[in-house]
Amino acid sequence: MPMVAWLVQSVFLNVQFPAIPFWGWMLVNIGLTTLVNVLGLSLADRTNKLLTGLGIALVAKRNIPRAVVLVMATAGLLFALVAYIMQLVHPGGVFEDAQIAAYLMSVEVGGQIFADWLNLGLIISGFASGLIVQLSTSRLLYFMGRADILPKKFFGTLSPKTQAPVFNLRFTAVIGLLGLNLTLEMATSFINFGAFLGFTAVNLCVICYFYRARRRQSLGLVSYLLFPLLGMCVNLYLVSQLSATAIVIGLCWLTLGVIYLTWLTHVSKNP
Repeated sequence: MPMVAWLVQSVFLNVQFPAIPFWGWMLVNIGLTTLVNVLGLSLADRTNKLLTGLGIALVAKRNIPRAVVLVMATAGLLFALVAYIMQLVHPGGVFEDAQIAAYLMSVEVGGQIFADWLNLGLIISGFASGLIVQLSTSRLLYFMGRADILPKKFFGTLSPKTQAPVFNLRFTAVIGLLGLNLTLEMATSFINFGAFLGFTAVNLCVICYFYRARRRQSLGLVSYLLFPLLGMCVNLYLVSQLSATAIVIGLCWLTLGVIYLTWLTHVSKNP
């Protein structure tokens, strides 16, 4: 996720300021966000307070499932509306450069000045996005290290000066450098592979729960069997539409994860 955030940011910056090559903007973005996260304790503190506050607010809601469905429905309608408007502006999906399609379309809509102004807003918000995504990723790795899921000596430690997971921040920065040799489409394909496979697993878990609990609970076949099967089929179809490279690398990464999890639970005797 940090790599994709930096890729998007660098694409927009390269369009706005083409004198600096794409790889140069990647180095600037990775270096700057990592520096801020390593030294910016106050920013990390404010972010953590915000996330904690949101978490408390969610726990205090009575109708969490209903709220989740409402948010997803609203987001879905918004995406559908935006996609429809984009098709009115630029019918079809052929662009001179697909990575900067948003910029090219904004030129069609409002001219060069409008496009540059809009792009500036995307650059500012993109930097904030990269900052927060890297911070949250490094904290997730820290929690996994603290729980001995990852080597605690490296991932489960904080800097005594800034109380930031410096090793994890540097680790995500190094991973982000892999984006120098990737297109935005390829990088997002990796994320989509994990997301679609994760959603497939969620549906599979519902089916497993149905077979385990059907004797002691009254569970509907439509809700607990038919819909999850449909969900699995849709997500597996979406996986099949990704690039072959993304699927191969994703399967290799998945295999490594299964091997590591097996070693962690059987060799180390962890639950």
